[in-house]
Amino acid sequence: MGSLRSDLLRRVLGCLRDHPHDDTVEDVARRLGFVERDAVDAALQVLEQDGLAWHAGEHWQLTRRGWEVAREHDPRPDTD
Repeated sequence: MGSLRSDLLRRVLGCLRDHPHDDTVEDVARRLGFVERDAVDAALQVLEQDGLAWHAGEHWQLTRRGWEVAREHDPRPDTD
């Protein structure tokens, strides 16, 4: 996958990469700020359809390909 379809998908992917323990829709929405929970949920569903994320119950994780794409889009993530 050369590029993600939207900035929101890139941001959600990056959030899961940078903060893998904040892995629920609510956690991701809180971290991103000013992003509706429904938008985050929709983005996660798209990432799952694209094979970049998967979930168990309410918890989301990146797939191996998801980690690769996340690194391609931002090889040096911010840490906090």
